[in-house]
Formats: sequence, C-alpha cells, structure tokens
Amino acid sequence: MSQRFECGKCGKMTRFKKRQSRLKNRVVHTYAQCEYCKAKATICYTDPKVREMLKKQRSTKGEMEKKSLAESITVAMNLLKNEYE
Repeated sequence: MSQRFECGKCGKMTRFKKRQSRLKNRVVHTYAQCEYCKAKATICYTDPKVREMLKKQRSTKGEMEKKSLAESITVAMNLLKNEYE
C-alpha cells in the first residue's frame, strides 16, 4: 500500500509521490503533488552546499557531529525556502 497525505489545499487524501523540479542557481525543489487539485506540498529546497552537507552527514559516524550538521542543514534549507516561496 502506498503512503498517503492530506492535501493542505483541498483536504483530500492523496498518494505520496516525491517529485523534484530544478530552479535557478542549481536549487532543487522537492515536493509532493496532490493528484486531485495539483497543489504542491514542499518537502525541501536544496542547493549544492546543502546537498554536500547531506552527503557528509550520511557518512559521519559521530552523533554530535551529525547533530551539528543537521542543525546547519535545517538553517540552510529554511533560508532557501524563505527565498523561493
């Protein structure tokens, strides 16, 4: 059974299918789209810097360093979200 989410616009339950679109400056918008009203629910925005931090986080063993990277990634993603929405 596929995952579902409630659309924030029309309120219907729709299948979760992650999609991506490329924006300017090599930014990638990752989102799920409602199959009924076509509204986009943003998952995240990433740029080359964020993608590099995510890659580093996956290969990091220490929990403290992972936590520090997670905080930096969250801040960077929020800045991108504010810029593009």
